[in-house]
Amino acid sequence: FGADGTITLNFSYLGAQGLTLALIAGFAGAEICALFERKGWTLKARNLPQFMTSWFTNLLAGTLMIVLTWLVVYVWNVDVMAAIQKLIAPLLVVSDTLPSMMIWGMLCAIGFALGIHPAAVGGIFFPLFFQLSGENAAKYATGLAATAANGFHFATLGYVFALVNIGGACATLGLNILMLFSKNNGIKQLGRLAIVPSLITVNEPLVFGLPIVFNPLLALGAFLVNGIVNPVLAYVFFITGLIPAATNPALIIYLPSPLIALLNNMGFMGFLASVVIIVADMLVWLPFFKIHEKQRNLADTKA
Repeated sequence: FGADGTITLNFSYLGAQGLTLALIAGFAGAEICALFERKGWTLKARNLPQFMTSWFTNLLAGTLMIVLTWLVVYVWNVDVMAAIQKLIAPLLVVSDTLPSMMIWGMLCAIGFALGIHPAAVGGIFFPLFFQLSGENAAKYATGLAATAANGFHFATLGYVFALVNIGGACATLGLNILMLFSKNNGIKQLGRLAIVPSLITVNEPLVFGLPIVFNPLLALGAFLVNGIVNPVLAYVFFITGLIPAATNPALIIYLPSPLIALLNNMGFMGFLASVVIIVADMLVWLPFFKIHEKQRNLADTKA
């Protein structure tokens, strides 16, 4: 609020930079509501439909959060966004590295191998990837070439879904392609059923159907492909200038990875890099796939 009573909105806070604050507010709000319910600090509404009763359950907690927000932001004039930016600044520096992208890929593979969705174990990276993507977009808008030499970031959403998580977490598109040519009929049929979802980055049918979940052999393949091979290749392509940085801050997921590269402004070279990584994934997956196929053939014979 200005001294003359005018209200000024900073629209940059509604972009990628605001995601971290939104996540913190979401987590804090849920925990406060849960605390009030555990302590019994809720309003009891009788003779109302169940969906209306829930409205009253969190009324006290919601009122408290609104009042606290009003006090902090409008009475004490605290710029919460600026404070959070200072707090996470070191994290942004650390996250924009090859080891960070490798850790992301490894966590995705380990999570799925244990039956836990990668969003639950690797979700802490998303606010950082969003912010780095937003900063790339802002730099690109000034007319700078999207290169590492010009300070563009590597660890962005565009690179994650175009060059690392190809076919979904665990980078299973290469594996799915191998399944289409399997000598085991069950594997081949699953490959045919899963290939369209895999092409649009939905690989749960394969992860839980082949399975990769609780399968140490294929889990190791996923760890190598998603946690080492793809991040390293993506970084080499970026740091050598073979492909530009991703400059589109939009979250583009449900398309084939080469098209995701195009839409994230990596151009034809980004498209080609994604195809090259898919071929590399097939080669890395091949020995793990062949062992799994042999195990399945043996199990089918005994059955």
